[in-house]
Amino acid sequence: MLLIKGEFVTETKEFPAGTYVIRTAQPLGNLASYLLEPQADDGLLKWNFFDHNLVPQWGRIYYPYPVYKVIEKSEIIRVNGS
Repeated sequence: MLLIKGEFVTETKEFPAGTYVIRTAQPLGNLASYLLEPQADDGLLKWNFFDHNLVPQWGRIYYPYPVYKVIEKSEIIRVNGS
C-alpha cells in the first residue's frame, strides 16, 4: 500500500526557463488538475510517475513534489536570458 503524506505551503517562487505551465481553463483542464493533484485517488503520484523527482537514487531524503499550484489569477512574466 502506498502512503502519501505531506503539507501544503504558500510561497513565492521563481521558475527556470523551460518550466511547463498547464492552464486549467481548457477542455481537459479538470483531467490535468486531477492527474497532477498529490491527494487524488488515482493521480500520477499514486502511479509512481514522479518517483525519480521525489527520491534520490542514494539517500534517505525526499525532494518536494515537483508540481506547483497557482491559486489566484497571476500574470506570468518571462525574463529573457533566464
